[in-house]
Amino acid sequence: MILFSVTFVLSIGFLETVGLVVLIALGIVVAAFAWSVAWAFAGSKGAVVPLPGPTLAFMEFFRPLMLGIFARDPDRFNRVCVTLYNRIRLAAYSAVPLEKRIVLLPQCLRHTDCPAPISSTEGIMCKECGKCIVCKIRGIDRRIAVFISPGGTLAKRILESHRPGAVLGVACPTELVEGLRATTTARIPSQGVPLGKTGCVATEVDFEVVKEHLLAGVRSDRSD
Repeated sequence: MILFSVTFVLSIGFLETVGLVVLIALGIVVAAFAWSVAWAFAGSKGAVVPLPGPTLAFMEFFRPLMLGIFARDPDRFNRVCVTLYNRIRLAAYSAVPLEKRIVLLPQCLRHTDCPAPISSTEGIMCKECGKCIVCKIRGIDRRIAVFISPGGTLAKRILESHRPGAVLGVACPTELVEGLRATTTARIPSQGVPLGKTGCVATEVDFEVVKEHLLAGVRSDRSD
């Protein structure tokens, strides 16, 4: 009887402890989710998001829920994630010499009458006809290799064959987040610039933003 009573009391204490731990864990999850939602909205309006590392981790963890909240405009959420990835990786990216950086551009930036041929290993081979922004980006600094990829598979092949020290990617916000996540996993310092106008053809990107990110940390070495 005494043994039963002691066991019962101990079991109640154990259950209370488990319950308390569960409540604390639930509180942390709810707080992290609330933080993610608040700063996702604030960041989409131009606010500087604090604690970029933990905040990005929370946003990635809650990504399905966050995309549900931003269902009408998921690009807003993805642009915030791109900004956080850029902040986290900027120092490492900036430390890489220009000649060891590459740029990955999407084929949708090309002019609709682009005369460039396509290589199965190097992507679209720009002929610098001057009809689109690609030629202008290539002229930022000739030490930096610029590739135009018609798809994610070829982009991955380019990274594997050229093994760059750093990568600047330009793409729609959704694909850009995937690319930044992949380069982070591969430990390749990277920066991303989302397209200003998305779509499959005739897309647009802010040239000055591309230039700023591309030359981050080494502007004094720029070739004009």
